[in-house]
Amino acid sequence: MKNRGIILALFALTFILGCAEDEYVAPTKVVDVSWYTSIHPGTPYSIDVDTYIAFMDLSQNELSHKWVIEEGNHFLKNGFSNNDTLAHFIDETAGLETDEKTINVLFAKTGLNTVRLYNTFSEPVTYPGTVPLEAYQETDVWVIDTTMVVDVYGDLEPAFKVFQNGTEILNIPSDSITSTENIADWPVIDVEVNTTLTFVDMTTQDRPNGRSWEIAGTPATSGDSVAVISFLQYGTTANLGRFTSTRGGDRPTKSRSKIIPLKVRVVSSAAPFELIGEASELEDEVITFQVAGVIDDNTLAGQTANFTVHVTNADAAFDADIPVQSLAVNSEDGSMLELTLSQPIYNSDVITVSYAGGSIKSTDARDLQDFSTAAVETYKAPNVLTDSDRYGFETYVDTNGNAKGWWSQHPQWQRSGDQAATGDFSMSWSTDDYAAVPNATTTHGDGDMTLPADVYTMSIKVWIDPASGIEGVRTNLTPWQLIEWDFTGIAKGSWVTLSQTITTAAVTTKMVLQYNKADSPALTGAQKFYVDDISFVPLELRP
Repeated sequence: MKNRGIILALFALTFILGCAEDEYVAPTKVVDVSWYTSIHPGTPYSIDVDTYIAFMDLSQNELSHKWVIEEGNHFLKNGFSNNDTLAHFIDETAGLETDEKTINVLFAKTGLNTVRLYNTFSEPVTYPGTVPLEAYQETDVWVIDTTMVVDVYGDLEPAFKVFQNGTEILNIPSDSITSTENIADWPVIDVEVNTTLTFVDMTTQDRPNGRSWEIAGTPATSGDSVAVISFLQYGTTANLGRFTSTRGGDRPTKSRSKIIPLKVRVVSSAAPFELIGEASELEDEVITFQVAGVIDDNTLAGQTANFTVHVTNADAAFDADIPVQSLAVNSEDGSMLELTLSQPIYNSDVITVSYAGGSIKSTDARDLQDFSTAAVETYKAPNVLTDSDRYGFETYVDTNGNAKGWWSQHPQWQRSGDQAATGDFSMSWSTDDYAAVPNATTTHGDGDMTLPADVYTMSIKVWIDPASGIEGVRTNLTPWQLIEWDFTGIAKGSWVTLSQTITTAAVTTKMVLQYNKADSPALTGAQKFYVDDISFVPLELRP
């Protein structure tokens, strides 16, 4: 709890010493205005309904004093604790006005409420708070009349709707109460395996700013206002889940939940049980991929031989199949199949996986369809450039170029919020007159780059204005290592990731972004492109 504008009065005793007589001089009377509140002040104050704020008038030597509250709120008697029911302590005799120095106000009315403090003094006083107040004269007294505004937040009342294929199948308004007591009467909706329902937050009361869905589907949780949930587990889900509306941040913290009164019966799908999406390597070298339904793990026995994992690595002269050692269903997502291999794999490998068909089935008895040479996205270690704000140009600084960690030698390079691959900003290169641009224009790091010696996949993301003919950009690592990026043939008007393998000595100084007119000699007029998300990912070399 903090005091608001408390001015501490200093008292002094003055003694005048004489030779024959000592005389005491009374201290000057201090006249002062100040007050205290039990919660941090705000503009307005914010509080939950049916809670209280303590107010204390700390003014000194005022002539008169009163507090005034609004109809619907109440003064409280003393003697309660935080665990008590505050309504039992309402002072029914107090009305809406009191001359007590300290008050506790129960706010039972939602919305904007006022608490007025009215004091009179015999002389001018000043309240030197964030918003200073000067006393005004009224007949023969000086008045400080201030009103504190309290924003009282009511209870949250969750509301939501559920849709199937665009058709509303459930509507729970804010005044509806849901529970499992009448679960036998809940509606039952049939959903084919691997199809979705859409859950929409309709809550408006009282000023929520968040929510969470907990649903027996995929994903199992979501914080989206519109949550699209897949159902992969064959059978009936009686207790589907709950929806919670939340409020927090700069608002009084509150949450309230409602059961979702709907039974979902996941029925057999007419769609094929097939590979969906891409296969990928996990950090532990397990290859995983998703199929269109939940896998019956009782059907995996004896199926390893039906999978072919082919690995090539030109630099290591490796070209071979690696046998699958075991199969498993992911413990958290039954639609994900995991393949453990009998030999190591590396992120410099090119890997494909094929399935020749067999007896793997879904929980609704569909046969997994065969597939061939599905590409595997190998696991990439994190970007060694850990300062994403610097190499994603997110942070502003007041230097040439306006980006943290960068200094632009030429004005063509500037941090920009016009385009961003991730976050809100990127580094732009632009000109209205290409002919007037110097032959080489650069922006460079501030000398604080750390990059261990290694072999890397270096990547940059670029966005080229559709009207621009820019054909490339250069990056330099110091000590001098020129890396050229060719833009010819790549899509314009969208973000494109460019990557190449580089071997570098340790870098402990800086990186340079350079545009050289020699890379695009025939251009004229206005030109523009953007760079974002520079990364270096260590490359695993196959021995």
